[in-house]
Amino acid sequence: MVVAGLNGFGRFGLGLFQAWYQDKNSPYDISFIHDPILGPNEVLSILKNDPIVRSFSDQGVFLENDDLILPNAANGSKRIRCSTGMLEAAEWLGEPEILFECSGRRENHQYLNNAVQGKTFAALVGATIENADTELIFGLNHRSYQADIHKVISFGSCTVIPGTHVVSAMKEKFGVKSCLVNILHSVPRWQLEEGRWNSLQRKECSLEAVGSRILNFEEEELKVNYTYAPYWGVSLMDFCVETTAQISRSDVVAFLKEKALCEEWRGIVGIVGEDIGGQAFQHSKESINLVIDEVDVRGSRAYFFGYFNNEGSGIRLHDLCCFLVEKNSDS
Repeated sequence: MVVAGLNGFGRFGLGLFQAWYQDKNSPYDISFIHDPILGPNEVLSILKNDPIVRSFSDQGVFLENDDLILPNAANGSKRIRCSTGMLEAAEWLGEPEILFECSGRRENHQYLNNAVQGKTFAALVGATIENADTELIFGLNHRSYQADIHKVISFGSCTVIPGTHVVSAMKEKFGVKSCLVNILHSVPRWQLEEGRWNSLQRKECSLEAVGSRILNFEEEELKVNYTYAPYWGVSLMDFCVETTAQISRSDVVAFLKEKALCEEWRGIVGIVGEDIGGQAFQHSKESINLVIDEVDVRGSRAYFFGYFNNEGSGIRLHDLCCFLVEKNSDS
């Protein structure tokens, strides 16, 4: 069993941890948890009380000294060493084969090349970062992984993964002149409770830069409007895709339904018939669920939207890690 260490126990790290915990076929074990701020007691409290990641509340998790004990993990009882401080101070660096960097701290990103040491063959980052060797979007381009040169790997982000899957598929099928994506992004409930958000806030979005790069768009062909909203729940992604081919609504609907059955979208992009509200997808394993009844076509422009579970993005990080472990074991 490949050993993994997790740095950062925020939303991405917690989502990854739950995906690993629930997967009885996981080829790796998380044996270390490190966080810049959170100590072992805070980690335990999050596992017992988090309103989104609910797998642990009744599983009897407990601390023994600074070790987290998981009696009922899918692969049996687990003991995980917990520690706190900056990444470079983690005493276990170099011991795990996989390092997950999920802290979101830029100072850690600059250290990652040094962190690939000892037994560690890859650092997987739950963010888009400038010094990554590559960006691997699971289900889209993850098979381009090269173990000998890809050591620091970005898995994308909660917006990059669904956005690139959908726009790439539309581009391949119909051709794309331009694409506008409007994103309404929720915030964690604990931040709302602390009063961190009082109004809408526009921010830059990694989907615009990373999507353009991965999908080979020219400048201005992909535009993303990204708005943080002071509410807790599932987020929303609206697409306006201008195609090069002549299209009709039936063309787009038929294509999306067909694509949802393909292997590369399975478990990543889902479709639902009617809009039943975003909260139905609060715990969705898919990165996005597109609403078919809301597809509209006007001229050469297709309009549609989906709900994306930004709180569950760690699932794709788990998927990517499973693939990397498999590829390294084959070699």
